[in-house]
Amino acid sequence: KERIRMKEMEMLMELRQRLDIQTDQMQAMQEEVERGESAVRSMEAQQRLLCEQEQKTAEAEEALEKWRMRMEEAEELMKVMETKLEEEEEKNRFLQDMIEPFKDQLESFEIEKNALLSQSEQAQDEIKKLSTQYGKLLGHQNQKQKIQHVVKIKQENVDLKAEISNLREQV
Repeated sequence: KERIRMKEMEMLMELRQRLDIQTDQMQAMQEEVERGESAVRSMEAQQRLLCEQEQKTAEAEEALEKWRMRMEEAEELMKVMETKLEEEEEKNRFLQDMIEPFKDQLESFEIEKNALLSQSEQAQDEIKKLSTQYGKLLGHQNQKQKIQHVVKIKQENVDLKAEISNLREQV
């Protein structure tokens, strides 16, 4: 009996050792499975990130293409504007060449106008002086002569103003 019991104990010990070994192996396998699942989750997350990055890249490429198209449109517009600018510069040069002969004449007219205006101002000053002098002279003469002289002065004043207006119109 004792032998059987010993044998059973040995078998139990051996079974216990095998169970421990299998438990350790099972734990190792379970850890391996968890590492594999973790790796799968990590790969899935990386796959999602990769998809997101691919989508962002596609959006960026689309935006870049739109900017390229806008840039081409802007360059075309710049070419058109440069052509128009050249045309306008040519027109400007043509008009400058056309006006050039008249510049001297225009300047001489300006000088003549200024001279006439100066003469007009001098005439106005002379009228004022003469009217003052006549007023003093008339103070010593009789009333009838005074009235006739004032009428004559007024008529001369009107004539001079008309002449000044004509000169201004001519300028």
